[in-house]
Formats: sequence, structure tokens, C-alpha cells
Amino acid sequence: SRDLIAMSIRVQMTKANLTQAELALKMGRGQQWVSRRIGKHADVAMDFDDLDAFAKALDAPLSVLLEDANIRCNMHGRAVDLVA
Repeated sequence: SRDLIAMSIRVQMTKANLTQAELALKMGRGQQWVSRRIGKHADVAMDFDDLDAFAKALDAPLSVLLEDANIRCNMHGRAVDLVA
């Protein structure tokens, strides 16, 4: 689910000690662009290019973001295919 992926990105942001504004700067995007994809009230779905851009800006392999989201999904007892 995109909420779980967004949560995974936020966890990586915390580990990197980055705010949304700092992450946006690293991505060459505006803070609102980031917030609309990973904020608590995100209203824009992410595509693969968005996920890849987040991973690169966080210096984390995309697989880490997806695996973390998958683990969270399993912890909540939900079976969700995160990559369609």
C-alpha cells in the first residue's frame, strides 16, 4: 500500500535526519511535492520514478524502502502486493 511505502520513506528520512524540505531540496523538488506523496495526508500516488528519486535522495536502495514497507504490511496481518 502506498501508505506503507510513504511510512518507509519517512523512517529513512528520520534515520538520515532530514526534514521534508531538506529531502525536497536534495531531490530538486518543492516541499509540497514531497508532502503530497509522503505526508500524513498524502493525496498523490507515487510512480516508480518517484520511488527511485526518493531512494536516491535518501542514499538507500529502492529495495530497502519496499522491504521495509513489506515488513510493516506483514506486521499488520495484511497481504498486499507492493509492486504491481
